[in-house]
Formats: sequence, C-alpha cells, structure tokens
Amino acid sequence: MTPHGPLSLNGTLTLAERAARHILNNQGARTMRTKVSENGVLIPKDLLTGITEVDIRKQNGVIMVIPAGKDDPIYDIGKEPVACGVPDASENLDKYLYGGE
Repeated sequence: MTPHGPLSLNGTLTLAERAARHILNNQGARTMRTKVSENGVLIPKDLLTGITEVDIRKQNGVIMVIPAGKDDPIYDIGKEPVACGVPDASENLDKYLYGGE
C-alpha cells in the first residue's frame, strides 16, 4: 500500500503512483489540490503564463495539461531552408505551390 493507493499487481508502482510521488517530492514545482466540480477543474491563470492553448490528455491514469503547438509540424517550416533558385519564393509561395496569382 502506498499513500496514493495500493501497489499494482506485480508489486511495482503504477504510472499514476509514480507521477503522484514525483509531484509530491519535487520541491521546486508548484502543486495544488482542488475539488472536481460538475464542470471539471479550473487551472489558475498564473500557472499558464504565456500559454494560449493546451492539449489535455489522459494516459495510464495520469491527466496531463500540455502547451499546444509543440508537436505541430507547421512550427518546423523554415527551420532548414534550401536554395531553390527562386529569389521571391517566400513572397509568392501560393503562386509557386498552387499556380495562383
């Protein structure tokens, strides 16, 4: 038995139990406990400074709130430019990709 419930069947901590221990043992992290209402849980805005959108995932009993956009491939465009011999490619991208004007 752990402070967060029983051990998993094989005697090791589950992912949720390991996450709970990490949060409780990580002295540098801000943690809080709140009640879940009929509408869910409210995350204080000061924990989301600079974040405009989040992904919420539940995996193996752990709920994660992750700033959105980190995995979006659109953010990789332009990181490794190549020379293509077209001096105005960035200005006329639609024209070159789609034949438009």
